[in-house]
Amino acid sequence: MRLSAGQAEWLRERIGERFRARLGNWRDEPAGAHDETMYQVSFATEIFATLAPWLIMSH
Repeated sequence: MRLSAGQAEWLRERIGERFRARLGNWRDEPAGAHDETMYQVSFATEIFATLAPWLIMSH
């Protein structure tokens, strides 16, 4: 499922509010296998078990 830019921005903001994560900048040009606009989210492995299910349910 692909998200619109507005949906992706909403999701990025919620991640920043709910989790101790570092939100990378938006990248509009292709990078490697990623041919669409994207951003990076970095987080500690300790929160993966909480973040991953939340992300699955929230996207």
